[in-house]
Amino acid sequence: MSAIPTDPPAETRAPRRRMAVFAVIISVSVFALTQGLTYPLLALILDSMGQSRIMIGASTAMTLLAMLITAGLVPRLAGRFGAWNLAVAGILGAVSCFVLIGLTREPLLWLPLRFLLGGCITITYVISEMWINQLADAGSRGRLIGLYGTVNAGCFALGPLIVTFTGAQSWIPFAIGTAMALSALLPLLVSRRELPAVRYKTPTSVMSFIRYAPVLFLTVLVFAAFDQIALSLLPIYAIDHGLSAAMGTFVLSLLAIGNVGLQYPAGWLADKFTAPRLVRIVTFVAAIGALLLPLVADSALALSIHCFLWGGLVGVLYTLTLIELGRNFQGDLLLAGNAAFTVGWGLGGVLGPPLGGAAMQFLGPAGLPAELFFIFAALSLAWCSPRLRRYETAAFVQRPAGD
Repeated sequence: MSAIPTDPPAETRAPRRRMAVFAVIISVSVFALTQGLTYPLLALILDSMGQSRIMIGASTAMTLLAMLITAGLVPRLAGRFGAWNLAVAGILGAVSCFVLIGLTREPLLWLPLRFLLGGCITITYVISEMWINQLADAGSRGRLIGLYGTVNAGCFALGPLIVTFTGAQSWIPFAIGTAMALSALLPLLVSRRELPAVRYKTPTSVMSFIRYAPVLFLTVLVFAAFDQIALSLLPIYAIDHGLSAAMGTFVLSLLAIGNVGLQYPAGWLADKFTAPRLVRIVTFVAAIGALLLPLVADSALALSIHCFLWGGLVGVLYTLTLIELGRNFQGDLLLAGNAAFTVGWGLGGVLGPPLGGAAMQFLGPAGLPAELFFIFAALSLAWCSPRLRRYETAAFVQRPAGD
């Protein structure tokens, strides 16, 4: 299987390499901020228009649907048009869609526009993750990807804060989002020659990668399911236990803040220990955290502390999985893996909330922690299965030292 020739990080001078890393981290902020901003902003606007909950849900689902469809196309598109060209086109396309959404204020027109927006930010996201793993070296991969994850999580959390301070009925949040997205273009322009190139000879499909490394794909899917379940159902769970709606939202914010704070420490630990070992620990503790949720749910203070620590811990799963991807795969398999991760994210986001809602419908409030315990326990067992981790012995994979 042919690898993708890239510009090796070792051949890039330190200042230029740092600028390339900075450009990649800024480019992923476009994806994170756009998601974090559009979800609450457009939902509030639609609600103020008197749109039904079905329309609000359908509009939101367009982004996830686009992720599922677009991610698998990115490897071939990058091979044909070049990763840099595609990333820049993705940013410009996202800005155009965002501006058109703000100009039209027409709910039916928003459906295709949000689909196109989701496709554009997905392109930028997949390529950014490929770049960050190509630019990272073996000794600092964990810390670099931990920093990348911190910015990603922080920009996602920044979106709702912007809406909180600006409101949803003015052009200000649209202007802020547009300006921040366009600002990502300058470092990409400056660092064009230092960013790894993509020239395909034998492209690898997303489905092929999933067969090579099912446990990595499964981890991303579970993490996305947890993330979307928490966003949609954790405030309701808090209300069911007698807490106020404001407290339910506050608990959700603490969960996101914990996610931001633990990304870099997790990456630092991944440089000291192997990522699979850390993932097994995290998934086991995450399952225990789900079991403890009913015990702390009646106390606002206890629930807040629990969600801060638990959410931060679960939040490092994606970072550790991304580190493991970069340590074991290269070339076309690396880009296919990044695309597969995005598909897993979209699929987990689509499946998680309905399944969580069904569990709460049939089992009451206890259904939420029960479902989360099940998925984390199953994931922990998957990481203990040599068969599901068979990518570690594949001939076309670079195995890390240890573990």
